[in-house]
Amino acid sequence: MDCRRHTHCKAFTIDLDPREEVIRSGDVRIYAGAGVTTVVQPAERRCVTLAAFPPSTEDQYILGRIGAQLGLKHAPLQVRTRTNLSPAEAVFVGEYVDPRRLEQPFDDRVFFAGSYTENSYPLDSGEGACRSAFGAVGRLARAHPEVVPRSALGLPAAARLPREAARTHPNAPAHPGVDQVLRKAATATAVGLAPLVADVVFDDNSGCSWPWPGPAVYVANHRSIFDVPAGLLAFRHLRVSPRLVIAQKFFHKGAFGKMLHATGALPALRGSDATVNAGVAAIQAGESVAIMPEGKITAPDDAEAAEYGRGAAAIALATGVPVVPIGAVGTHEVWSGSKPWPLFRRRRPQVTIRIGSPIDPAGHTCGELNERIRDAVRALETGVTPVTSTDEADAA
Repeated sequence: MDCRRHTHCKAFTIDLDPREEVIRSGDVRIYAGAGVTTVVQPAERRCVTLAAFPPSTEDQYILGRIGAQLGLKHAPLQVRTRTNLSPAEAVFVGEYVDPRRLEQPFDDRVFFAGSYTENSYPLDSGEGACRSAFGAVGRLARAHPEVVPRSALGLPAAARLPREAARTHPNAPAHPGVDQVLRKAATATAVGLAPLVADVVFDDNSGCSWPWPGPAVYVANHRSIFDVPAGLLAFRHLRVSPRLVIAQKFFHKGAFGKMLHATGALPALRGSDATVNAGVAAIQAGESVAIMPEGKITAPDDAEAAEYGRGAAAIALATGVPVVPIGAVGTHEVWSGSKPWPLFRRRRPQVTIRIGSPIDPAGHTCGELNERIRDAVRALETGVTPVTSTDEADAA
């Protein structure tokens, strides 16, 4: 499933203390608010919660919201969670199976009904469950005349869904030709704009020959809007075309948002696994991914203390692909802050794009790899080689 358009985040099943007032009434109830929906099932002494659009899907945050919703007075007996942002899955479903392939060997002895079929809501849904169940009963009645359905009301005709081209992974662009045209146009724009406002030079410290022979995660700093055309120039220089991870808010900005969808860009969703899962799916399909872990424009003076997202490290660890660090120097002098246009000067500032050696994720925890990525990007930006724990031990 394209998790840029479907952002169910996490499901919780919580066994409640028998003393809780909310389960003593015996009635099933639904509570909703702030992106969190909870169904209380008194007979099972539990509640089931779907955190769809909350500010965070961290367990403690959601449990706090549930406690406030239900007026809980006691600690839960047990909490089980399940993420629902893995590519190709919906709310409570893992992998879809074509029921016809399962039914054929059983020769009208077994009939399957599932929750995904053609319906007017193009995701896993209650409508899909009803349609597939109704179809299974109909097939059962045709194969076994002794089976008589209790109702012949039927169902409304399903709305026809637009046919989409096969995708290599759930977030791949629906129209590869459009994707290529837009990418070439964006790169051509960067090639035309850059010489007007900056003197861009490349400093390759990687010791590698490009393009890299396989998928990779490309990571860069973020000092200016000019980092976007600078990044396109860097990818042109490296002869790669990664999927870009872009702040989620830009996917809702009219024509620009449509262009991001068309080019298969991935949204940066803080506090959930969506971006990591989408990046892993892209890597497994043979594509590369590019991320600015700082997540927003950060002034050079604030870079040392900037928060670093874990997405790049998590994707690399999940797939085993290397991380290629990139450090851009001087972009803030070309396009400062959030100004709507770059600065045109008689003397163009120099922008240096430094390429570092690929980092092998093997043997690292996510936190360790994230810090190593940060140090590598900072070293490329500042020109100062970071001191590692091994260096410190040698010095001692």
